[in-house]
Amino acid sequence: MENKDFSTKMKVIDDMLTDLYQQKLDLLAEQAEQEDKDKYVITPKKNTVAVKDTALRHFKSENKFLASAFQEELKSDSTGFLKNSQDLSIYADKIFSLNNKAKEDNAEEVYNATLGVLCDENKQIYTFNCVYDSYNRLTSAQKAAYSQSIEGNKQYNQEVFKQINQLNNLKLPHQVIATAGGTGAIFLSLTSFLNDGEEILLPQTAWSSYALMSKYYNLQSIFYKLVDDNNQVDLTDLMLRSLQIIKKQHKLVVVINDPCQNPTGICLGENNWKILIEYFNRLKEYGKVIIINDVAYIDYCYQQSHNYLQYFNNIDDNIAVMIAYSCSKSLTSYGMRLGANIIMHKEQKTVDEIYNSMIKACRATWSNVNNAMMLTYVDLMNNNYAAYQREKQAAVDLLKIRSTEFIKKAQQVQLPLFPYTAGFFVTVKIDDKDILDKYHQKLIDHHIYTVKSTGGIRISICSLTVDECKTLPEKMQKALKECLNG
Repeated sequence: MENKDFSTKMKVIDDMLTDLYQQKLDLLAEQAEQEDKDKYVITPKKNTVAVKDTALRHFKSENKFLASAFQEELKSDSTGFLKNSQDLSIYADKIFSLNNKAKEDNAEEVYNATLGVLCDENKQIYTFNCVYDSYNRLTSAQKAAYSQSIEGNKQYNQEVFKQINQLNNLKLPHQVIATAGGTGAIFLSLTSFLNDGEEILLPQTAWSSYALMSKYYNLQSIFYKLVDDNNQVDLTDLMLRSLQIIKKQHKLVVVINDPCQNPTGICLGENNWKILIEYFNRLKEYGKVIIINDVAYIDYCYQQSHNYLQYFNNIDDNIAVMIAYSCSKSLTSYGMRLGANIIMHKEQKTVDEIYNSMIKACRATWSNVNNAMMLTYVDLMNNNYAAYQREKQAAVDLLKIRSTEFIKKAQQVQLPLFPYTAGFFVTVKIDDKDILDKYHQKLIDHHIYTVKSTGGIRISICSLTVDECKTLPEKMQKALKECLNG
């Protein structure tokens, strides 16, 4: 039982007992008074008080533990309005606060590598012209309108699946639900499959919102390592912790952010996915497995990124797959808050069961999503796809130049990185937490703003210029040496 829940219930009982004992004291006093009258003896007031004192001492002795719990409740910082399980710690988003701090830094040379937003070489948000040309052709009424249904516009959902399944290598029964960004897609899975207090498996070095959302929805986060002791991508820890969880609670929900993992840039590749699906199939004797595949950065791979999806066709009936898709990156429309959750299973009945449950969650949370951006997406995919592909490829090419320059220089100065393949971020690998904390602050002291993650320092190469990617690694290595040398 939660401490606050325990304390609250004890307080209620304490209050009830107090009322009952007060009634008992009153009755004892009346009884003593009546006995005195019956005996025609006037009893001094102190005798009645003595009776009350004796009863009160008895009350305090019996309820010492309850009183202690009640006092602990009084010491709580809660004003009493929020539910007992609510986290009362002050929340300040570290990424946005660091970004603001970087903007306020008036030093001659400032590196702002905080936000996961693609910027052009002029440090402005990189946007695809074709997306906003399409958007601006919509009428005000179309922009203002609700979507066709809670689960999203039918054409949008169809086009999202076609885009994900562009190699036509997914053969499973499926349904698609439009969501409030990729975050909304993750939310649907986090709130649909596990009970309060159950464990969810997350990457150890990851987008921090996974753990934040899990905690908010009363789930226990268990973490798996992405690499082995030689800094090579390795599935061993993921498999071991998967087995431990499913043997304990007979259900496994695991988040795998791939390809282009945030924050490391790791891509598992086809062979690792084949191995993973084979392994999860073997867990059938222990229970159900739900794979949440966050593909927010799939459109920014440097090589064909959809091949691995074919291995989802090999899932056994103990596995369901959720593909969390984000338009924030795919359309350069971060603030429009549009994404999708693709539900897949071997049986249509299971898909429909999950789908219907998630529609209710949508209705109870955001109601429906951005109609204008769904119309824009459909228009792009049907009427302006060639222009979209050209603009997107130009963005990918720019990102590749930046990552190539950064990694080349990092290797020259021996700045330790997680094994990067593609994506918006690279991460300096720092295992020691004390050194990590010192290093992050040291970078800020040098006007270098990055994001501290478990096991490393995330650098948003997506928001740096090519020149900054060439010069930053040496400065970061210098700061690291200062930390290591005391």
